[in-house]
Amino acid sequence: MKCKESYNKMFSHLHDYELFSNFQYVGRQKKGVLSPKYYLPKYIERPNYHKTGVPTYINYDSTNSGTYNNQPLTGKHTKTDTNITNANIKKNDHAYEYNNVKSDDEVEIIANNCKFARNLMDDVSYIICEGITTNDIDIYILNKCINNGYYPSPLNYHLFPKSSCISINEILCHGIPDNNILFENDIVKVDISIYKSGYHADMCESFLVEKVGKKEQKKRKKYYDYIYLNNKLKTKYTKYIFKYHFDLTKNMIVKKGKQCSIIKKKFVAPNSKAIQNDNYDEDFDDNTNSVHVCSNMYSNYYNKNSNYREMLKMNESNGLLRKNRHHITKINDELYDDLESFHKQYDEAIIYNPSKGNAYNDMQKYIYNSINRKNEKSDKNKKKYHFFDESKSNVNDLKKYMLKKNMKLIKTAYECTMAAISICKHGVPFKTIADVMNSYLQKKNNAYEQYSIVPNLCGHNIGKNFHEEPFIIHTINNDERKMTENMVFTIEPIITERSCNFIMWPDNWTLSNSRYYFSAQFEHTIVIKKNEAQILTKKL
Repeated sequence: MKCKESYNKMFSHLHDYELFSNFQYVGRQKKGVLSPKYYLPKYIERPNYHKTGVPTYINYDSTNSGTYNNQPLTGKHTKTDTNITNANIKKNDHAYEYNNVKSDDEVEIIANNCKFARNLMDDVSYIICEGITTNDIDIYILNKCINNGYYPSPLNYHLFPKSSCISINEILCHGIPDNNILFENDIVKVDISIYKSGYHADMCESFLVEKVGKKEQKKRKKYYDYIYLNNKLKTKYTKYIFKYHFDLTKNMIVKKGKQCSIIKKKFVAPNSKAIQNDNYDEDFDDNTNSVHVCSNMYSNYYNKNSNYREMLKMNESNGLLRKNRHHITKINDELYDDLESFHKQYDEAIIYNPSKGNAYNDMQKYIYNSINRKNEKSDKNKKKYHFFDESKSNVNDLKKYMLKKNMKLIKTAYECTMAAISICKHGVPFKTIADVMNSYLQKKNNAYEQYSIVPNLCGHNIGKNFHEEPFIIHTINNDERKMTENMVFTIEPIITERSCNFIMWPDNWTLSNSRYYFSAQFEHTIVIKKNEAQILTKKL
Protein backbone atom coordinates (compact mmCIF):
# COMPACT_ATOMS: atom_id res chain seq x y z
CA MET A 1 0.00 0.00 0.00
CA LYS A 2 3.02 2.30 0.13
CA CYS A 3 2.68 2.86 -3.60
CA LYS A 4 -0.83 4.22 -3.01
CA GLU A 5 0.45 6.68 -0.42
CA SER A 6 3.17 7.98 -2.75
CA TYR A 7 0.68 8.13 -5.64
CA ASN A 8 -1.76 10.15 -3.54
CA LYS A 9 0.98 12.63 -2.63
CA MET A 10 2.03 13.10 -6.25
CA PHE A 11 -1.29 13.12 -8.10
CA SER A 12 -4.12 13.81 -5.62
CA HIS A 13 -4.22 17.48 -6.68
CA LEU A 14 -5.09 16.56 -10.28
CA HIS A 15 -8.66 16.43 -11.54
CA ASP A 16 -10.11 13.31 -13.14
CA TYR A 17 -10.21 14.91 -16.58
CA GLU A 18 -6.45 15.53 -16.30
CA LEU A 19 -5.69 11.98 -15.19
CA PHE A 20 -7.92 10.33 -17.80
CA SER A 21 -7.39 12.73 -20.71
CA ASN A 22 -5.17 10.32 -22.67
CA PHE A 23 -6.28 7.05 -21.11
CA GLN A 24 -7.58 4.38 -23.49
CA TYR A 25 -10.26 2.12 -22.05
CA VAL A 26 -10.52 -1.62 -22.64
CA GLY A 27 -14.28 -1.98 -23.00
CA ARG A 28 -17.58 -0.25 -22.37
CA GLN A 29 -16.88 0.87 -18.80
CA LYS A 30 -15.59 4.43 -18.57
CA LYS A 31 -14.68 6.79 -15.77
CA GLY A 32 -17.87 8.37 -14.42
CA VAL A 33 -18.77 11.31 -12.19
CA LEU A 34 -18.62 10.87 -8.43
CA SER A 35 -21.21 12.13 -5.96
CA PRO A 36 -20.14 14.57 -3.21
CA LYS A 37 -17.89 13.56 -0.35
CA TYR A 38 -19.55 11.66 2.47
CA TYR A 39 -19.60 13.08 5.99
CA LEU A 40 -20.71 10.54 8.56
CA PRO A 41 -22.33 11.35 11.92
CA LYS A 42 -19.78 11.54 14.72
CA TYR A 43 -21.62 8.88 16.68
CA ILE A 44 -20.47 6.14 14.30
CA GLU A 45 -17.43 4.23 15.56
CA ARG A 46 -14.54 4.85 13.18
CA PRO A 47 -11.33 3.00 12.28
CA ASN A 48 -8.01 4.80 12.73
CA TYR A 49 -7.69 5.76 9.05
CA HIS A 50 -10.98 7.67 8.77
CA LYS A 51 -9.23 11.07 8.86
CA THR A 52 -5.83 10.63 7.25
CA GLY A 53 -6.64 7.73 4.94
CA VAL A 54 -3.53 5.89 6.16
CA PRO A 55 -4.28 2.83 8.34
CA THR A 56 -2.14 2.24 11.42
CA TYR A 57 -1.63 -1.42 12.26
CA ILE A 58 -3.20 -2.43 15.56
CA ASN A 59 -1.24 -5.09 17.41
CA TYR A 60 -2.92 -7.95 19.22
CA ASP A 61 -2.33 -8.90 22.85
CA SER A 62 0.05 -11.70 23.74
CA THR A 63 -2.97 -13.92 24.30
CA ASN A 64 -3.56 -13.76 20.55
CA SER A 65 -0.27 -15.48 19.74
CA GLY A 66 -0.94 -18.73 17.95
CA THR A 67 1.39 -21.38 16.63
CA TYR A 68 0.78 -24.32 14.38
CA ASN A 69 2.81 -27.18 15.85
CA ASN A 70 0.83 -30.30 14.92
CA GLN A 71 -1.61 -29.46 17.74
CA PRO A 72 -4.58 -27.08 17.69
CA LEU A 73 -3.79 -23.75 19.30
CA THR A 74 -6.16 -20.82 19.49
CA GLY A 75 -5.94 -17.28 20.73
CA LYS A 76 -7.23 -18.43 24.13
CA HIS A 77 -3.83 -19.93 24.94
CA THR A 78 -1.05 -17.84 26.39
CA LYS A 79 2.62 -18.14 25.64
CA THR A 80 3.07 -19.84 29.01
CA ASP A 81 0.46 -22.44 28.12
CA THR A 82 2.07 -23.29 24.83
CA ASN A 83 5.65 -23.48 26.09
CA ILE A 84 6.85 -22.94 22.51
CA THR A 85 9.88 -20.76 21.88
CA ASN A 86 11.56 -19.49 18.76
CA ALA A 87 14.22 -22.16 19.25
CA ASN A 88 11.53 -24.86 19.15
CA ILE A 89 10.10 -23.37 15.97
CA LYS A 90 13.46 -23.40 14.22
CA LYS A 91 13.93 -27.06 15.05
CA ASN A 92 10.47 -27.98 13.84
CA ASP A 93 9.84 -27.31 10.15
CA HIS A 94 6.11 -27.71 10.73
CA ALA A 95 5.78 -24.95 13.34
CA TYR A 96 4.50 -21.52 12.31
CA GLU A 97 3.87 -18.61 14.65
CA TYR A 98 0.99 -16.15 14.17
CA ASN A 99 0.32 -13.11 16.31
CA ASN A 100 -3.27 -12.48 15.20
CA VAL A 101 -5.11 -15.71 15.98
CA LYS A 102 -8.49 -14.70 17.37
CA SER A 103 -10.02 -15.62 20.71
CA ASP A 104 -13.53 -17.04 20.86
CA ASP A 105 -14.87 -13.65 21.95
CA GLU A 106 -13.21 -11.94 19.01
CA VAL A 107 -14.53 -14.55 16.60
CA GLU A 108 -18.03 -13.89 17.94
CA ILE A 109 -17.70 -10.14 17.31
CA ILE A 110 -16.46 -10.73 13.76
CA ALA A 111 -19.25 -13.26 13.20
CA ASN A 112 -21.87 -10.69 14.21
CA ASN A 113 -20.36 -8.17 11.80
CA CYS A 114 -20.31 -10.80 9.06
CA LYS A 115 -23.96 -11.56 9.72
CA PHE A 116 -24.86 -7.93 9.10
CA ALA A 117 -22.72 -7.88 5.95
CA ARG A 118 -24.58 -10.97 4.76
CA ASN A 119 -27.99 -9.38 5.36
CA LEU A 120 -26.85 -6.20 3.64
CA MET A 121 -25.66 -8.16 0.61
CA ASP A 122 -29.04 -9.90 0.41
CA ASP A 123 -30.77 -6.51 0.43
CA VAL A 124 -28.45 -5.22 -2.29
CA SER A 125 -29.17 -8.26 -4.45
CA TYR A 126 -32.84 -7.31 -4.44
CA ILE A 127 -32.39 -3.75 -5.71
CA ILE A 128 -29.92 -4.62 -8.50
CA CYS A 129 -31.63 -4.35 -11.87
CA GLU A 130 -31.10 -2.60 -15.17
CA GLY A 131 -31.08 1.19 -15.04
CA ILE A 132 -29.71 1.88 -11.58
CA THR A 133 -26.22 3.29 -11.21
CA THR A 134 -23.36 1.96 -9.12
CA ASN A 135 -23.72 5.17 -7.09
CA ASP A 136 -27.30 4.17 -6.21
CA ILE A 137 -26.02 0.89 -4.77
CA ASP A 138 -23.27 2.62 -2.82
CA ILE A 139 -25.65 5.16 -1.28
CA TYR A 140 -27.95 2.33 -0.24
CA ILE A 141 -25.04 0.46 1.40
CA LEU A 142 -23.89 3.62 3.18
CA ASN A 143 -27.32 4.44 4.57
CA LYS A 144 -27.92 0.88 5.70
CA CYS A 145 -24.58 0.89 7.52
CA ILE A 146 -25.22 4.23 9.23
CA ASN A 147 -28.74 3.21 10.21
CA ASN A 148 -27.31 0.22 12.08
CA GLY A 149 -24.22 1.86 13.56
CA TYR A 150 -21.62 0.39 11.17
CA TYR A 151 -18.76 2.15 9.41
CA PRO A 152 -18.21 1.12 5.75
CA SER A 153 -14.58 -0.03 5.87
CA PRO A 154 -13.52 1.10 2.35
CA LEU A 155 -14.50 4.73 3.03
CA ASN A 156 -11.26 6.77 3.05
CA TYR A 157 -9.13 3.62 3.29
CA HIS A 158 -5.99 4.88 1.52
CA LEU A 159 -8.30 7.74 0.41
CA PHE A 160 -10.83 5.47 -1.32
CA PRO A 161 -13.77 7.87 -1.85
CA LYS A 162 -16.79 5.56 -1.47
CA SER A 163 -18.39 3.03 0.87
CA SER A 164 -18.05 -0.07 -1.30
CA CYS A 165 -16.23 -1.41 -4.35
CA ILE A 166 -18.55 -2.07 -7.30
CA SER A 167 -17.05 -3.45 -10.51
CA ILE A 168 -18.81 -4.21 -13.80
CA ASN A 169 -17.84 -6.78 -16.46
CA GLU A 170 -14.19 -6.31 -17.48
CA ILE A 171 -13.43 -4.35 -14.29
CA LEU A 172 -11.81 -6.88 -11.95
CA CYS A 173 -12.09 -5.14 -8.59
CA HIS A 174 -11.93 -1.86 -6.65
CA GLY A 175 -14.36 -0.11 -8.99
CA ILE A 176 -15.35 3.30 -7.62
CA PRO A 177 -19.16 3.80 -7.60
CA ASP A 178 -20.24 6.60 -9.94
CA ASN A 179 -22.91 7.26 -12.56
CA ASN A 180 -22.17 4.19 -14.66
CA ILE A 181 -25.46 2.44 -15.43
CA LEU A 182 -26.18 -1.26 -15.05
CA PHE A 183 -27.52 -2.92 -18.20
CA GLU A 184 -29.26 -6.23 -18.68
CA ASN A 185 -26.86 -9.21 -18.52
CA ASP A 186 -24.01 -7.19 -17.03
CA ILE A 187 -21.95 -8.89 -14.33
CA VAL A 188 -21.68 -6.60 -11.31
CA LYS A 189 -19.36 -7.46 -8.42
CA VAL A 190 -20.35 -5.85 -5.10
CA ASP A 191 -17.67 -5.89 -2.39
CA ILE A 192 -19.02 -4.96 1.05
CA SER A 193 -16.78 -4.41 4.08
CA ILE A 194 -17.96 -3.09 7.42
CA TYR A 195 -16.47 -2.09 10.79
CA LYS A 196 -17.96 -2.12 14.28
CA SER A 197 -16.83 -2.90 17.83
CA GLY A 198 -13.21 -2.68 16.71
CA TYR A 199 -13.35 -5.42 14.05
CA HIS A 200 -13.84 -5.62 10.29
CA ALA A 201 -15.86 -8.03 8.14
CA ASP A 202 -15.54 -8.51 4.39
CA MET A 203 -17.43 -10.25 1.59
CA CYS A 204 -18.12 -9.99 -2.14
CA GLU A 205 -20.65 -11.48 -4.53
CA SER A 206 -21.30 -11.27 -8.26
CA PHE A 207 -24.75 -10.66 -9.71
CA LEU A 208 -26.21 -10.88 -13.16
CA VAL A 209 -28.23 -7.74 -13.87
CA GLU A 210 -31.73 -8.75 -14.83
CA LYS A 211 -34.52 -7.20 -16.83
CA VAL A 212 -37.62 -6.60 -14.71
CA GLY A 213 -41.18 -5.64 -15.53
CA LYS A 214 -42.87 -2.34 -14.83
CA LYS A 215 -44.55 -3.48 -11.59
CA GLU A 216 -41.35 -5.03 -10.31
CA GLN A 217 -39.45 -1.81 -11.06
CA LYS A 218 -41.85 0.20 -8.90
CA LYS A 219 -41.63 -2.42 -6.16
CA ARG A 220 -37.85 -2.30 -6.13
CA LYS A 221 -37.83 1.50 -6.22
CA LYS A 222 -40.13 1.46 -3.19
CA TYR A 223 -37.81 -0.98 -1.45
CA TYR A 224 -34.84 1.25 -2.29
CA ASP A 225 -36.59 4.16 -0.54
CA TYR A 226 -37.64 1.93 2.37
CA ILE A 227 -34.67 2.92 4.49
CA TYR A 228 -35.67 6.59 4.27
CA LEU A 229 -39.39 6.25 4.89
CA ASN A 230 -40.15 3.34 7.21
CA ASN A 231 -40.52 4.21 10.88
CA LYS A 232 -40.22 0.57 11.94
CA LEU A 233 -36.54 0.61 10.97
CA LYS A 234 -35.71 3.40 13.40
CA THR A 235 -32.71 2.80 15.64
CA LYS A 236 -30.69 5.10 17.83
CA TYR A 237 -28.72 5.98 14.70
CA THR A 238 -31.69 6.75 12.43
CA LYS A 239 -31.82 10.49 13.10
CA TYR A 240 -28.23 10.76 11.91
CA ILE A 241 -28.82 8.89 8.68
CA PHE A 242 -27.26 10.23 5.51
CA LYS A 243 -30.19 12.26 4.22
CA TYR A 244 -29.48 12.90 0.59
CA HIS A 245 -29.49 10.82 -2.54
CA PHE A 246 -27.39 12.20 -5.39
CA ASP A 247 -28.93 11.44 -8.78
CA LEU A 248 -26.14 11.90 -11.30
CA THR A 249 -28.50 11.62 -14.27
CA LYS A 250 -30.94 14.26 -13.05
CA ASN A 251 -27.99 16.37 -11.83
CA MET A 252 -29.62 17.15 -8.52
CA ILE A 253 -28.71 16.72 -4.88
CA VAL A 254 -31.70 16.27 -2.60
CA LYS A 255 -30.31 17.10 0.79
CA LYS A 256 -31.70 17.63 4.28
CA GLY A 257 -31.60 21.34 5.11
CA LYS A 258 -32.98 24.68 4.02
CA GLN A 259 -31.83 24.49 0.42
CA CYS A 260 -30.93 21.87 -2.12
CA SER A 261 -28.17 22.50 -4.60
CA ILE A 262 -28.50 21.80 -8.31
CA ILE A 263 -25.50 21.18 -10.54
CA LYS A 264 -25.89 22.82 -13.94
CA LYS A 265 -23.49 20.53 -15.76
CA LYS A 266 -25.17 17.61 -17.46
CA PHE A 267 -23.67 14.26 -16.55
CA VAL A 268 -24.18 11.42 -18.99
CA ALA A 269 -23.61 7.83 -17.98
CA PRO A 270 -20.21 7.08 -19.53
CA ASN A 271 -21.10 3.51 -20.43
CA SER A 272 -24.37 4.36 -22.20
CA LYS A 273 -25.13 5.20 -25.83
CA ALA A 274 -25.53 8.90 -24.97
CA ILE A 275 -21.78 9.25 -24.50
CA GLN A 276 -21.19 8.85 -28.24
CA ASN A 277 -20.33 12.09 -30.01
CA ASP A 278 -17.92 13.40 -32.63
CA ASN A 279 -14.98 12.71 -30.35
CA TYR A 280 -16.09 9.20 -29.49
CA ASP A 281 -13.67 6.50 -30.63
CA GLU A 282 -15.75 3.67 -32.02
CA ASP A 283 -13.03 1.08 -31.50
CA PHE A 284 -12.05 -0.02 -28.02
CA ASP A 285 -8.38 -0.13 -27.17
CA ASP A 286 -7.46 -3.31 -25.35
CA ASN A 287 -3.81 -2.56 -24.58
CA THR A 288 -2.66 -5.49 -26.69
CA ASN A 289 0.98 -4.76 -25.98
CA SER A 290 0.52 -6.28 -22.51
CA VAL A 291 -1.58 -9.30 -23.40
CA HIS A 292 -0.64 -12.96 -23.23
CA VAL A 293 -0.96 -15.10 -26.34
CA CYS A 294 -4.05 -17.31 -26.49
CA SER A 295 -3.66 -20.81 -25.10
CA ASN A 296 -2.37 -23.75 -27.13
CA MET A 297 -5.66 -25.55 -26.49
CA TYR A 298 -7.55 -22.83 -28.36
CA SER A 299 -5.01 -22.81 -31.18
CA ASN A 300 -5.15 -26.58 -31.65
CA TYR A 301 -8.93 -26.57 -31.73
CA TYR A 302 -8.98 -23.78 -34.31
CA ASN A 303 -6.52 -25.59 -36.58
CA LYS A 304 -8.30 -28.95 -36.37
CA ASN A 305 -11.91 -27.77 -36.64
CA SER A 306 -12.49 -26.79 -40.27
CA ASN A 307 -16.18 -25.91 -39.70
CA TYR A 308 -15.32 -23.33 -37.09
CA ARG A 309 -12.51 -21.93 -39.24
CA GLU A 310 -14.89 -21.57 -42.21
CA MET A 311 -17.50 -19.87 -40.04
CA LEU A 312 -15.03 -17.17 -38.99
CA LYS A 313 -13.91 -16.60 -42.57
CA MET A 314 -17.52 -16.33 -43.76
CA ASN A 315 -18.36 -13.84 -41.00
CA GLU A 316 -15.33 -11.78 -41.94
CA SER A 317 -16.21 -11.78 -45.64
CA ASN A 318 -19.78 -10.70 -44.80
CA GLY A 319 -18.50 -7.78 -42.77
CA LEU A 320 -19.72 -9.23 -39.48
CA LEU A 321 -16.23 -9.30 -38.02
CA ARG A 322 -14.08 -6.21 -38.25
CA LYS A 323 -10.54 -6.30 -39.46
CA ASN A 324 -9.39 -4.49 -36.37
CA ARG A 325 -6.03 -5.33 -34.93
CA HIS A 326 -7.32 -4.61 -31.43
CA HIS A 327 -9.59 -7.63 -31.59
CA ILE A 328 -7.34 -10.16 -33.27
CA THR A 329 -4.78 -12.41 -31.69
CA LYS A 330 -2.98 -14.04 -34.58
CA ILE A 331 -1.80 -17.61 -34.46
CA ASN A 332 -0.71 -18.96 -37.84
CA ASP A 333 -1.85 -15.58 -39.23
CA GLU A 334 -5.54 -16.48 -38.93
CA LEU A 335 -6.89 -16.76 -35.38
CA TYR A 336 -9.67 -14.35 -34.35
CA ASP A 337 -10.50 -13.50 -30.76
CA ASP A 338 -14.18 -14.34 -30.94
CA LEU A 339 -14.91 -13.48 -27.31
CA GLU A 340 -13.92 -9.84 -27.63
CA SER A 341 -15.69 -9.61 -30.99
CA PHE A 342 -18.86 -10.94 -29.38
CA HIS A 343 -18.68 -8.40 -26.55
CA LYS A 344 -18.11 -5.61 -29.08
CA GLN A 345 -21.02 -6.74 -31.27
CA TYR A 346 -23.28 -6.99 -28.21
CA ASP A 347 -22.43 -3.42 -27.16
CA GLU A 348 -23.09 -2.05 -30.63
CA ALA A 349 -26.35 -3.95 -31.17
CA ILE A 350 -27.89 -3.72 -27.69
CA ILE A 351 -26.34 -0.82 -25.79
CA TYR A 352 -25.47 1.78 -28.42
CA ASN A 353 -27.92 1.15 -31.28
CA PRO A 354 -31.35 2.85 -30.87
CA SER A 355 -32.64 1.55 -34.22
CA LYS A 356 -33.07 -1.95 -32.79
CA GLY A 357 -35.90 -0.81 -30.54
CA ASN A 358 -34.14 -2.32 -27.54
CA ALA A 359 -31.74 0.48 -26.68
CA TYR A 360 -31.65 1.61 -23.07
CA ASN A 361 -32.48 5.26 -23.62
CA ASP A 362 -32.49 7.41 -20.50
CA MET A 363 -32.41 4.52 -18.04
CA GLN A 364 -33.26 6.59 -14.98
CA LYS A 365 -36.59 7.58 -16.55
CA TYR A 366 -37.11 3.98 -17.56
CA ILE A 367 -36.82 2.83 -13.95
CA TYR A 368 -38.41 5.68 -12.03
CA ASN A 369 -41.07 6.90 -14.47
CA SER A 370 -43.78 5.21 -16.50
CA ILE A 371 -42.34 4.22 -19.87
CA ASN A 372 -43.91 1.28 -21.66
CA ARG A 373 -41.82 -1.29 -23.38
CA LYS A 374 -42.94 -4.43 -25.16
CA ASN A 375 -42.00 -7.71 -23.59
CA GLU A 376 -39.70 -9.75 -25.74
CA LYS A 377 -40.79 -13.25 -26.70
CA SER A 378 -38.51 -15.97 -25.42
CA ASP A 379 -36.63 -17.86 -28.08
CA LYS A 380 -37.27 -21.58 -27.64
CA ASN A 381 -34.54 -22.66 -30.04
CA LYS A 382 -31.66 -23.92 -27.97
CA LYS A 383 -28.41 -23.46 -29.85
CA LYS A 384 -25.29 -25.24 -28.86
CA TYR A 385 -22.51 -23.03 -30.06
CA HIS A 386 -18.80 -23.49 -30.48
CA PHE A 387 -18.76 -19.94 -29.37
CA PHE A 388 -21.25 -17.83 -31.23
CA ASP A 389 -22.42 -18.00 -34.85
CA GLU A 390 -22.55 -14.32 -35.75
CA SER A 391 -23.86 -15.00 -39.27
CA LYS A 392 -27.28 -15.93 -37.82
CA SER A 393 -27.49 -13.44 -35.00
CA ASN A 394 -30.23 -11.09 -33.92
CA VAL A 395 -30.87 -9.09 -30.78
CA ASN A 396 -32.55 -11.95 -28.96
CA ASP A 397 -29.72 -14.33 -29.86
CA LEU A 398 -27.14 -11.88 -28.56
CA LYS A 399 -28.98 -11.50 -25.26
CA LYS A 400 -29.50 -15.24 -24.92
CA TYR A 401 -25.86 -16.10 -25.45
CA MET A 402 -24.64 -13.29 -23.23
CA LEU A 403 -26.96 -14.54 -20.47
CA LYS A 404 -25.79 -18.13 -20.86
CA LYS A 405 -22.11 -17.21 -20.97
CA ASN A 406 -22.22 -14.87 -17.97
CA MET A 407 -24.30 -17.24 -15.86
CA LYS A 408 -21.73 -19.97 -16.40
CA LEU A 409 -18.90 -17.61 -15.46
CA ILE A 410 -20.65 -16.58 -12.23
CA LYS A 411 -21.41 -20.20 -11.34
CA THR A 412 -17.79 -21.16 -11.98
CA ALA A 413 -16.51 -18.35 -9.73
CA TYR A 414 -18.85 -19.41 -6.92
CA GLU A 415 -17.98 -23.10 -7.14
CA CYS A 416 -14.27 -22.30 -7.29
CA THR A 417 -14.44 -20.32 -4.04
CA MET A 418 -16.53 -22.97 -2.30
CA ALA A 419 -14.16 -25.74 -3.44
CA ALA A 420 -11.29 -23.89 -1.77
CA ILE A 421 -13.24 -23.34 1.45
CA SER A 422 -14.23 -27.02 1.62
CA ILE A 423 -10.64 -28.16 2.22
CA CYS A 424 -9.79 -25.56 4.87
CA LYS A 425 -9.25 -26.82 8.41
CA HIS A 426 -6.59 -26.92 11.11
CA GLY A 427 -3.24 -28.15 9.79
CA VAL A 428 -3.89 -27.67 6.06
CA PRO A 429 -1.13 -25.76 4.18
CA PHE A 430 -2.24 -22.47 2.63
CA LYS A 431 -0.88 -23.55 -0.75
CA THR A 432 -3.62 -26.21 -0.90
CA ILE A 433 -6.20 -23.47 -1.51
CA ALA A 434 -4.60 -22.56 -4.83
CA ASP A 435 -4.07 -26.21 -5.77
CA VAL A 436 -7.76 -27.01 -5.32
CA MET A 437 -8.97 -23.98 -7.28
CA ASN A 438 -6.52 -24.62 -10.10
CA SER A 439 -7.60 -28.27 -10.30
CA TYR A 440 -11.26 -27.26 -10.41
CA LEU A 441 -10.72 -24.79 -13.27
CA GLN A 442 -8.69 -27.29 -15.27
CA LYS A 443 -11.67 -29.65 -15.20
CA LYS A 444 -14.02 -26.87 -16.32
CA ASN A 445 -11.88 -25.50 -19.12
CA ASN A 446 -12.12 -26.48 -22.78
CA ALA A 447 -11.28 -24.94 -26.14
CA TYR A 448 -13.71 -22.04 -25.69
CA GLU A 449 -13.95 -21.65 -21.94
CA GLN A 450 -10.52 -20.88 -20.56
CA TYR A 451 -11.32 -19.63 -17.08
CA SER A 452 -8.35 -18.28 -15.18
CA ILE A 453 -7.64 -16.91 -11.71
CA VAL A 454 -6.32 -13.35 -11.75
CA PRO A 455 -2.80 -13.41 -10.22
CA ASN A 456 -1.37 -11.09 -7.55
CA LEU A 457 -4.77 -10.36 -5.97
CA CYS A 458 -4.91 -12.13 -2.63
CA GLY A 459 -7.18 -13.02 0.24
CA HIS A 460 -6.16 -11.84 3.69
CA ASN A 461 -6.57 -12.33 7.40
CA ILE A 462 -8.99 -9.87 8.93
CA GLY A 463 -9.84 -8.61 12.40
CA LYS A 464 -8.77 -5.41 14.14
CA ASN A 465 -7.11 -4.45 10.86
CA PHE A 466 -8.79 -4.48 7.46
CA HIS A 467 -5.91 -6.48 5.94
CA GLU A 468 -3.63 -8.71 8.00
CA GLU A 469 -1.03 -11.35 7.31
CA PRO A 470 -0.76 -14.10 6.28
CA PHE A 471 -2.16 -13.25 2.86
CA ILE A 472 -3.92 -15.98 0.89
CA ILE A 473 -2.44 -16.52 -2.57
CA HIS A 474 -4.97 -17.88 -5.07
CA THR A 475 -2.55 -18.99 -7.79
CA ILE A 476 -0.12 -21.92 -7.56
CA ASN A 477 2.47 -21.22 -4.84
CA ASN A 478 4.80 -22.83 -2.29
CA ASP A 479 3.37 -21.37 0.91
CA GLU A 480 4.02 -24.17 3.42
CA ARG A 481 2.49 -22.31 6.38
CA LYS A 482 -0.47 -24.10 7.84
CA MET A 483 -3.85 -23.00 9.10
CA THR A 484 -4.55 -23.08 12.80
CA GLU A 485 -7.72 -22.91 14.86
CA ASN A 486 -9.47 -19.55 15.15
CA MET A 487 -7.62 -17.96 12.26
CA VAL A 488 -10.05 -15.66 10.43
CA PHE A 489 -9.34 -14.86 6.79
CA THR A 490 -10.98 -14.31 3.41
CA ILE A 491 -10.85 -16.36 0.23
CA GLU A 492 -11.65 -14.17 -2.78
CA PRO A 493 -10.44 -15.42 -6.18
CA ILE A 494 -11.38 -13.35 -9.23
CA ILE A 495 -12.18 -15.58 -12.20
CA THR A 496 -11.77 -14.12 -15.67
CA GLU A 497 -13.03 -15.64 -18.92
CA ARG A 498 -9.54 -15.97 -20.37
CA SER A 499 -6.03 -15.43 -19.15
CA CYS A 500 -4.61 -11.95 -19.66
CA ASN A 501 -2.79 -9.22 -17.78
CA PHE A 502 -4.61 -6.51 -15.88
CA ILE A 503 -4.16 -2.74 -15.95
CA MET A 504 -4.67 -0.01 -13.38
CA TRP A 505 -6.80 3.01 -14.20
CA PRO A 506 -5.27 6.45 -13.50
CA ASP A 507 -7.46 6.77 -10.39
CA ASN A 508 -5.01 4.27 -8.80
CA TRP A 509 -7.87 2.01 -7.69
CA THR A 510 -9.82 0.52 -10.58
CA LEU A 511 -8.28 -2.71 -11.89
CA SER A 512 -9.37 -3.81 -15.36
CA ASN A 513 -8.60 -6.76 -17.60
CA SER A 514 -6.20 -5.76 -20.36
CA ARG A 515 -8.53 -7.50 -22.83
CA TYR A 516 -12.30 -7.15 -23.13
CA TYR A 517 -12.98 -10.27 -21.03
CA PHE A 518 -15.57 -10.37 -18.26
CA SER A 519 -14.84 -11.48 -14.69
CA ALA A 520 -16.70 -12.69 -11.59
CA GLN A 521 -15.80 -12.97 -7.91
CA PHE A 522 -17.13 -14.44 -4.69
CA GLU A 523 -15.53 -13.72 -1.33
CA HIS A 524 -16.25 -15.20 2.07
CA THR A 525 -14.82 -14.58 5.52
CA ILE A 526 -14.13 -17.91 7.25
CA VAL A 527 -12.87 -19.08 10.64
CA ILE A 528 -10.71 -22.20 10.89
CA LYS A 529 -11.81 -24.99 13.22
CA LYS A 530 -10.27 -28.37 14.01
CA ASN A 531 -12.15 -30.36 11.38
CA GLU A 532 -13.63 -27.71 9.09
CA ALA A 533 -13.90 -24.06 8.19
CA GLN A 534 -17.00 -22.14 9.22
CA ILE A 535 -18.23 -19.56 6.70
CA LEU A 536 -19.11 -16.45 8.70
CA THR A 537 -20.65 -14.68 5.70
CA LYS A 538 -22.64 -17.70 4.56
CA LYS A 539 -26.12 -17.12 3.18
CA LEU A 540 -28.65 -17.99 5.87
